[in-house]
Amino acid sequence: MTDPLALWRRPRSGCIHPVRMMIPSEQCDIAIVETPIDDLAGQSEILRFECVMVMPEQHPLAEYHTLTPQLVAREPIVSLYREHQTTQQLERAFFEARIPWDPVIQSRLFATSCEIVATGGGLAIVDPMTAQGYLSQGLVARRFKPQVVLEIAITLPGEGPYSRLAQDFVARMKAELHPFSL
Repeated sequence: MTDPLALWRRPRSGCIHPVRMMIPSEQCDIAIVETPIDDLAGQSEILRFECVMVMPEQHPLAEYHTLTPQLVAREPIVSLYREHQTTQQLERAFFEARIPWDPVIQSRLFATSCEIVATGGGLAIVDPMTAQGYLSQGLVARRFKPQVVLEIAITLPGEGPYSRLAQDFVARMKAELHPFSL
């Protein structure tokens, strides 16, 4: 019988996301991508977010305000794919704490990780915006130390000038994300 979670557990190799390919050729007005953004042309602003660990509200570790690799060492961990910046930071944190890093499931999206956690599949590190959306669905979010940071870039392709609509959208997005930013 095929393991139904095998696709989530299997790490996927990184590929160039279609949005990234649109930036240098100016095929989009605004791009929101995860860092790094080395080869992207345009004006970019980096936003940083402290990720949190989510778990069901009845989980025994929910009583802690801050979690560490030592506290979650025996818990099943749901992470994003191996190449993702947050997974690499988690792996380094576990390595430095001398705790084996062995996530039970790897997903492509933070929302998928939250869905897995909501069904009792483990604990997950996710961005604070995604976590906020799941707090009303029986999950709690706790700080994690060492800090795991998600970086995204809001990019306006090319050299400008940029439309007023694009500039207003970026300003509104930054204002909405500000409460979650570092």
